[in-house]
Amino acid sequence: SNLYMHGVNSLYGCGDNLRDVDSTTRVFIRRCKQSGQSFLGKFICVIHEVALKLMGSSEKSYASFYDTTEERMFIDGREQSKISLCRFILFKRKYVAFFLGQMHAAADFFELGLSFPIGGNGRLVNIIVGVFIDGLIAFYYARKRRSDENRWTEIGNGVLALMEVWAKEGSDWNFSNKLFLLQAECFFLRGDERAALQKYNASIKSAQDHRFVHEEGLAHERLASFHDHYGRRSEALTCFNAAKRCYEHWGAQAVVQRVERTIAKLQR
Repeated sequence: SNLYMHGVNSLYGCGDNLRDVDSTTRVFIRRCKQSGQSFLGKFICVIHEVALKLMGSSEKSYASFYDTTEERMFIDGREQSKISLCRFILFKRKYVAFFLGQMHAAADFFELGLSFPIGGNGRLVNIIVGVFIDGLIAFYYARKRRSDENRWTEIGNGVLALMEVWAKEGSDWNFSNKLFLLQAECFFLRGDERAALQKYNASIKSAQDHRFVHEEGLAHERLASFHDHYGRRSEALTCFNAAKRCYEHWGAQAVVQRVERTIAKLQR
């Protein structure tokens, strides 16, 4: 279990370079196989798959180590009532879709994840990050001003309220940048431009200070979208380029390529 927690914290919590996550999780999976801990090894394969996807690799960790597929693992987990495995796979899918800009898919995985409640696991790193991503998805869709705006707004506000509690009760180091970004998105939704800008910048600074380069990139990117919404193309390009540099440092080449496509569109 220590190997699993190290992998979770390294990937989702610390935002360690994905090439390092790739190499260490390979070692961890092999150790699990050698000691006959296949269930734990498959959990770590999920972590490895996230790194591979974000790096832009076509390798399949499940096939490489266990001659299976993620869908097969999910079906087996559901049939065997292995709720934690199913929840972990859905979070992986949501996280990857979100960072690759596939927001419709991210929302679908959020909806599917509602069938696998977090229970008493709310303070695990992957659960905290998963809830954080849920809030960003919710505010994104609330700004679409569709017929489901009220539902997404309620979800976003609920996540924001929960993050405020976690930030108050937990570590400022781990929660402040997430809380600031959710607050920024909430102010953006409300049309409070000044307050939103202040919170975006606070999130960026907090992520920088705490060396969460992946979430610093995310804050730069959300700020870029905010500027673009208000027609500030130059500021948006500056922020998208800052996000790109963060994602490059993270080793997330697939995310870098997505941001590059956005930059190219803005420059036309």
